Amino acid sequence: DSGVRPDGRWQLLAVNHGGRESVEFFELEPIEEGSLRAIWRGCVEAPRDGSFNDVAALSDGDFVVSQPTAASAGIGTFLLAIAGFDSGFVHRWQPERGFWEQPGTRGRFPNGVVVSPDESTLYMNEYIADRVRIIDMGSGEQLGEVEVDKPDNSNWSQDGKLLVASHKAGILEVADSLEQGNEEPSLLPFAIVEVDPQTLESRELVARDGPPMGAGTAAVDVGAVLYVGSYLGDRIIKIPFAR
Repeated sequence: DSGVRPDGRWQLLAVNHGGRESVEFFELEPIEEGSLRAIWRGCVEAPRDGSFNDVAALSDGDFVVSQPTAASAGIGTFLLAIAGFDSGFVHRWQPERGFWEQPGTRGRFPNGVVVSPDESTLYMNEYIADRVRIIDMGSGEQLGEVEVDKPDNSNWSQDGKLLVASHKAGILEVADSLEQGNEEPSLLPFAIVEVDPQTLESRELVARDGPPMGAGTAAVDVGAVLYVGSYLGDRIIKIPFAR
């Protein structure tokens, strides 16, 4: 997740699984026209048994980060989530307090997280429950939900809609793909679903099945195109995007 801090500097937060489970802080600094460099500014390591997925920054220096399951959880927890039991939740982190559980976020494999521009509302993708949940950041009250097949990560479009990556393959196919390595892209089918945060209406913007890349995890709107990444493989793809 990225955004402008109160002091005007650009901040980038990234979930890291390599060497340590953590949220890494970077400052984005322009070096010439059209180019940026990322300067590492520190990290927050996961709490004991923490396993992260997606992160969203808040303007006061806090962040929220999803935990689909505990780090020590085995396949049994995944199967319990399929059967209807909660497997994880969303952490809130504050510099002076550390990690604590964000109210109302227990769910079946919590995946993507984003917050509303006024930071009053959390949008949490509950992957195995096939839904995007809308949760009040203060009380934890659920304000609504939208049905989306296996929602992975979300980003805001330039016109204020949620762009949700949705996996169209079966759970076993997705699990098998995680074992294939990154030498070749996954070709599992996916879609990008647009969700209106006001009306909760949704529509499928893009659907792909096959080369050059499948298993899309997140879409970034840069105006005339969407850039889409995957959870494995060696590429991102660029898709024409007309509103």
